Amino acid sequence: MHRSLVLNEIKQRLKDNLPCRVVSTQLIEAGVDIDFPLVLRAMAGLDAIAQAAGRCNREGGPDKGEVRVFYPQEHGMPSRGWLKETSTEALHVLRYINQDALSSEAMCSYFDRVYGLNDGTFQDKTDMKGIVKLLREKNANLEIPYAEIAERFKFIEDDMHAVVIPYDSEARRLLAELRMVDYPTQVIRQLQPYSVQLYSSELETMKHARLIEDIEGVYYVLDMTRYDKNVGLMQIGYKAETEVGLS
Repeated sequence: MHRSLVLNEIKQRLKDNLPCRVVSTQLIEAGVDIDFPLVLRAMAGLDAIAQAAGRCNREGGPDKGEVRVFYPQEHGMPSRGWLKETSTEALHVLRYINQDALSSEAMCSYFDRVYGLNDGTFQDKTDMKGIVKLLREKNANLEIPYAEIAERFKFIEDDMHAVVIPYDSEARRLLAELRMVDYPTQVIRQLQPYSVQLYSSELETMKHARLIEDIEGVYYVLDMTRYDKNVGLMQIGYKAETEVGLS
């Protein structure tokens, strides 16, 4: 809910031509209808850069927008993982292709490299859990191993948990209602706008410190002094680079 309030405030400040500087996670790239004159994006895959660029001069104003891609100096880029791989391939394309960075030629080259479309590694990169291979092996007798496929497949690999921030009286009312209802599905759905995501290790640390409790498996923050409207939920031993925002 706080996330929506912040986005509305940002839009209003931009509309009124007031100073507005926003530091955000990738949340703002995911279909948020917002229009900045300048976008600064840390190096990433070309698809992520294109999404960020879509928040710049979105309405096609008379003044050209500006998008700059940079390398974070203090902490650098991840040394492994998907972000490392996609940013490396994007940098290769940007260096060697003689086209606009977001042209169809550049994008085709980028996705060819990321998914191994031209080097014979497509199957390895798109079926790392061996699910397609499993189907081919088992399907000879029209047998589909649903249970084994479900065990192998996980759409989001990060082990994340939703935690409710009782930001206002409505959130607190819903938590109180959650304690009493026999069928909590509707209440849980209403609490979703008040939730943030924590890694399992972060959740366990805050539970151990008695900063988080749960009601029938729905986690919520006990100590609201751990929540800051500018940076979000503050971890134990909080420093600026370890903040967890509403994302």
